[in-house]
Amino acid sequence: MAALSNAEKQRRYRARRDSDNERRKQYLDKEKAKWKKDREEGKKKKVSDLSERERREQRKKWQEKKKKLRDKARASVMTTPPRSRDNAAQQGPSRQYVVGRNNVRRGRRRLQNQIEKLEATLKREIRKMYKYKKRDQRLAGENKSPRSRVNYLLRNQIVKDTIRKRLLLQEAIIEDIRNKYKNTRKEREKQIIAKTTIGKIIEKYRLQRDAQKILGFSKKRGQRPDGALLTFERKVSNRLPAECKAKVKAFYLRDDVSRMTTGRKQTVTQKKTKNQKRLLTDTMKNLHQKFLSEHQHRVSYSCFCTLRPFWVVVPTEADRETCQCKTHENLQFMANTLNSQGMSATKNIEEMVDATMCNPKSKLCAYGECKDCVYTTHKMLRAPENIEVGITQWSLEANIHNGEEPGKRSTITVKKNVMTTEDGLACDFHDRLFRFRRHIFNIRWQYGAYRQLRENLRSNECLIHVDFSENYSCKYSKEIQSVHFGGSHQQATLHTGVLYTAAELSPVTFTTISPSRRHDPPAIWAHLDPVLDMVRERHPDINRLHVFSDGPATQYKQKGNFYLLSQEPFKKGFQAVSWNFFEASHGKGAPDGVGGTLKDLLTELSNMEKISPMRKPCSTS
Repeated sequence: MAALSNAEKQRRYRARRDSDNERRKQYLDKEKAKWKKDREEGKKKKVSDLSERERREQRKKWQEKKKKLRDKARASVMTTPPRSRDNAAQQGPSRQYVVGRNNVRRGRRRLQNQIEKLEATLKREIRKMYKYKKRDQRLAGENKSPRSRVNYLLRNQIVKDTIRKRLLLQEAIIEDIRNKYKNTRKEREKQIIAKTTIGKIIEKYRLQRDAQKILGFSKKRGQRPDGALLTFERKVSNRLPAECKAKVKAFYLRDDVSRMTTGRKQTVTQKKTKNQKRLLTDTMKNLHQKFLSEHQHRVSYSCFCTLRPFWVVVPTEADRETCQCKTHENLQFMANTLNSQGMSATKNIEEMVDATMCNPKSKLCAYGECKDCVYTTHKMLRAPENIEVGITQWSLEANIHNGEEPGKRSTITVKKNVMTTEDGLACDFHDRLFRFRRHIFNIRWQYGAYRQLRENLRSNECLIHVDFSENYSCKYSKEIQSVHFGGSHQQATLHTGVLYTAAELSPVTFTTISPSRRHDPPAIWAHLDPVLDMVRERHPDINRLHVFSDGPATQYKQKGNFYLLSQEPFKKGFQAVSWNFFEASHGKGAPDGVGGTLKDLLTELSNMEKISPMRKPCSTS
């Protein structure tokens, strides 16, 4: 008996497995669990979670697969079982078979004759095309040599040999330049040829168009007045006033529109200008609508996209966000589930919360004190049913240790799938959306107040935005093996910040470095002490201090910090002090970019074996 192929073995195995109901049920349960795990890890997505391009590709695959199934089914229906050999030998071919074969032969013969006629016609037309093309070239003089073109220009003319020779030199140079430009493949070399050939003299006599036509240059070739090579840049419409363009660029750099990255490698360089990357917090279309709602300028979407600074980019998979707001994320998961179940028309939670308020900019509406919209909920496309659905949520769980300290308990945050019903999901979503009003209103109001205070600082006021950066792991340019793989690396605490004053147009960035890893109030004011001294030294007239930061309870937002705030600044000569906290999980800003830039510089210096004494490795201000 011949050995079975792998495919035949697999078919027999599946047949045995499916014949047993218990084994079949175990296999289906295992596949279902694997599918759910892949959904949670993002390996498999629903059609609603795919981008528009991915949806088109998936639909194309489905269409091709369905077409193959239709063709296979059509072929199986049209195919009739063959007659047995004994009957075929006795009866011979049927009348239908003979007629069919004759029709096929006649059709093939007719098509063959038609193909031969068309091929002969095509050859004749191609021959005519080449004939008339050659005539046109001869009339235009394209294939003539420089001497032939000179003779054609001077036909029936009696001129001196000097003029004839000068014309011949001109035609020879033109032919040489045209051939070099035509055979060059690199864009840079074409630009050099164009720059060398077309200069100010040709521009003076207004011969640029004639020169481009004779030399075979494309219409985009030209030269700047300063003689620089022609470069191709994005064109920005000149119809917009300079004030409007500046507002669009400033809008992109706002902390509620784009967030600063903190990584030392998260930089963007263009034309030797290196900036820390900023990631957009929303889609370009939503940001465009937001800009139009806040400003009176009518800027088109294409122009709005063109004015985006090069270091403000759309986040990708590599730009994984690791400091997300738990309130935002859990509510977004619920909105995604409602949209996938066909109960909600949108997944944008900010649109949902704005639709439930009379005025999104009113504190009464946001805090639930408005009588008109206190009971307003998000409209559902259909009524929820008592059907079980699963949603993803970030939640706290108790972790029991089984290692060195068995029985010890700790609390960890995990991302898990929670099962509920559509009724329960809708009810919970409405409750959270009502509380989310205050959260989103606080975020918008705080960023607006922060921006207004920063732009309208008085001569006796200063604003300091501070934050702790992630601890920097110190390293050597050369390390032994036990240092590299062991725990011998020391860590340094970086307290970063930005100082804004009315006297200085650009902000002043500063960083204080300490080997201590404490982040409590005494450490905070130890970091702020040299900064306040620097402020009093540079700006003696400043006597009002405004501090902005995030609000972790172990660092800034606690009674120890409040007590030191009421004591330390007044010892330095400040007369009024305020400390402002951003909403929970929304304190990202310019200090994060300062930390990323400093870490980049420190890593660059650590890669060098020796540091020049003329270059300081880092500075505290």
